[in-house]
Amino acid sequence: MRYDQDSPQSRTLMAKYLKLILFSDEVMRNRVRRAPKPQDNAYIQEVLSALKANPEKIEILARNCDEYKQQMHLKRGFLRAIERLEWVIHASKDIEQFEKSILADDYIGEVIRRYPLLFKGIKS
Repeated sequence: MRYDQDSPQSRTLMAKYLKLILFSDEVMRNRVRRAPKPQDNAYIQEVLSALKANPEKIEILARNCDEYKQQMHLKRGFLRAIERLEWVIHASKDIEQFEKSILADDYIGEVIRRYPLLFKGIKS
């Protein structure tokens, strides 16, 4: 069978194809986009200020990581957050660098802030 642009079959197929493209484009333009969730970093800010006041409490973070790693059934995301927090603890030389890493808008900062349970025992 030979393809012919002027045949009635090809014209109807082309019209259906164009309608489909235009409809999908219109739907995508009219889609309601969600506003980004506001970050509630109040707890993280309190934890970081407690760490600034008492830098020895960073050992509590390391103990929390070790404690949670020993648990059998943890979500993969939580395990990744533990791993990233351990990276930040070992890489940061002072509290200011640690704070910048936690509050950064990159992947590591977002993953760590997603699990505030890691910072248990710092504020008290």
